[in-house]
Amino acid sequence: MRAQIVRRTSARRYGAPLSHARRPVWYNWSMNATRILDRFLDPVTQILPADTAQQIIDMHIDPQLQARLDVLAEKANQGTLSTEEHEEYAEYVAGLDLIAIFKMKARAALRRQMS
Repeated sequence: MRAQIVRRTSARRYGAPLSHARRPVWYNWSMNATRILDRFLDPVTQILPADTAQQIIDMHIDPQLQARLDVLAEKANQGTLSTEEHEEYAEYVAGLDLIAIFKMKARAALRRQMS
């Protein structure tokens, strides 16, 4: 039985939560790495210029990649991902986590600069 990686309520949303109590092994490693990276990037909010922060916030993935993610998300929701697709999707999810962290830091930088 293949573990379903991510149940996306919206295929266009970054950072979808894992839906199963039984998570894949990579999940713990990825989540620890994400938390560590989040802390390493805390100083970014102190030095990120407002225009750069806004560009990060406005960043979107290209339509071709989004289409591939939509296909993989649907297959994940149906439980029909192949082993290769499972690995590919896991890499995309990790990348989306990274983008979400950068966007969070950019928003914090803008809030800091506005106050």
